[in-house]
Amino acid sequence: MPATYDITKIENFEHDTDTGFGNSLVQIDDTHFIFAYSGSGSDGFIRTISVDENGENMATIDTLEHEISFADSNSFVKIDDTHFALAYTQNAGVAYIKTFSIDGNYDNITQIDSFQFETANAGANSLVLIDSTHLIVAYAGANNYGHLMTFSFDGSYDNIAKIDDFIFNTGGQSWTNSLAKIDTTHFILSFKGDGGDAYIGTYSIDGSYNNIAEIDTLEHDTTNLHTSSLIKIDDTHFFLACAAKDNDGYVKTFSIDGSYDNIALIDSLEHDTDNGTTPSVVMIDSTHFFLCYTTTDNIGRAKTFSIDGSYDNITQTDNIEIVSLQNSVGHSVIMLDNSKAVDGYSGADNDGFLQTFSIDVPPEAADTGFLNMF
Repeated sequence: MPATYDITKIENFEHDTDTGFGNSLVQIDDTHFIFAYSGSGSDGFIRTISVDENGENMATIDTLEHEISFADSNSFVKIDDTHFALAYTQNAGVAYIKTFSIDGNYDNITQIDSFQFETANAGANSLVLIDSTHLIVAYAGANNYGHLMTFSFDGSYDNIAKIDDFIFNTGGQSWTNSLAKIDTTHFILSFKGDGGDAYIGTYSIDGSYNNIAEIDTLEHDTTNLHTSSLIKIDDTHFFLACAAKDNDGYVKTFSIDGSYDNIALIDSLEHDTDNGTTPSVVMIDSTHFFLCYTTTDNIGRAKTFSIDGSYDNITQTDNIEIVSLQNSVGHSVIMLDNSKAVDGYSGADNDGFLQTFSIDVPPEAADTGFLNMF
């Protein structure tokens, strides 16, 4: 019987019994992951988690409280198996980039360096690793202007420094950004632009990580963009999950040409006509995707989608409720391997939760190692 990409819940783990907002999860390997979140007192925490090969028996390995004065808009990325970088916003919109290390046992989380990149009114951070010593972040700054900023750090993951700052949007509200890397000098961004409308933009940097420039923008929804999650399928195709008109949930595919220009909408599916906020989407394989988001009454849902070989004809393949409780918001999804995923979210009583899932994929897809290509 062919695989259906059906979703099965494996285990739900309450990792923080106080607070668990603003999750940003990163896979380390098939049985370990690390994430940043806002915990007790809205302070900033980094936590490592182990899980067995069946997606069960989640356990906390180590926790570091790296910020004691509020941490919001977390965007966490992996540099290598033992080093990570975080963009987040502190009180009054002061924004920081930090680097962290763990040891070979996924333990002893240590802050290496901290760099303040915005002094006020920052938020909606979306951080991307360019290469082993460079980062780029999209964020909203003063006057709701949208910024792209590049950074360097040294071979010891220390001495973070700003390289360039580019304002990509002056007429919108810029409070939802989802940035993805195309290659080491080109990037694609989902953002809220003029009038709060939904835009996709492509951008370049030079070989010195400088001179950020806009290549093309597309206004793909003329009503309103609330939240979005953009991922790369391949060098010229992309998948977007977003909440747009009336907070409804949409998934869309886009293309660009070989010059990173001429952004075009291929297909759009309105998958939730009530609410589709705080989406987080990941790629299962080249034609299938896994999404967690918040629907009506703050109930979390998980769905899978397929596209055809032309990146068209988006179809919903499965749909389940994450937990039979309300208040499932702020999702961050990663794949543990090609058939298992984990979602970090704020659940009942605003506590921090992690939910693992299995996805019914064909053996040939599970064996490709597709997720590790990018």
